Amino acid sequence: MIQPDEAREIAQRWAHGFHPEASVQLEPFELGYVAHRTAPEYEGRADEVFDAQVSIVIDGETRETTPFAALPTAAIVRLYTAKRGAEKRFSAPLRGLLGLAGWRPARDIGLAVDGWWSRSAPAGRALPAAVRAVVAEFGGLSLQPVGLSFVPRPGAGTVELLNTGAGDAIVIGQLRKDSVAIDEDGGVWLSGEGLPHQISDNFDDALPRLLGLTG
Repeated sequence: MIQPDEAREIAQRWAHGFHPEASVQLEPFELGYVAHRTAPEYEGRADEVFDAQVSIVIDGETRETTPFAALPTAAIVRLYTAKRGAEKRFSAPLRGLLGLAGWRPARDIGLAVDGWWSRSAPAGRALPAAVRAVVAEFGGLSLQPVGLSFVPRPGAGTVELLNTGAGDAIVIGQLRKDSVAIDEDGGVWLSGEGLPHQISDNFDDALPRLLGLTG
């Protein structure tokens, strides 16, 4: 972890590139430092475009900086932590493919998922935490190049169940003609021909396998 003096020097170089009298507020967190920039007011020209990146994260290990808009420190920490976590979860090609579909680290449509479940699920059936976590992050996305789409989809009817032979799993998407489902323990299943088969015991491991990005 770099020391605060070095982080402050990095932050000041960044801030002074915007305005020579800019000051910085430095706040440490587990993965590095959040730096917020403030600058004295001055009259600009009408044709000037002002830099909206008023905060950065300085990575505590690599010293790399990542710009952010004007957000509270807690929000920046959450987004940056999710970004770093995504780099460990998924390969760069997979992150790129997900990004094209509208996914981003820390994506959360949990409230929409709860509404979908209350409208569409069998009466009295609880939404398993493992299913909610996946659909809250990936729900509604469509990865058209590979034919993978996630519920809830516009105009979708009731929640679908997949009989795995050991119980029912909840269908969370379609891979071309096959259903992708998650059981209460987080195991991922694919319908295929004949009996469904389990792809993995967790979704992060199953996703690249479903997309053929394991090599």
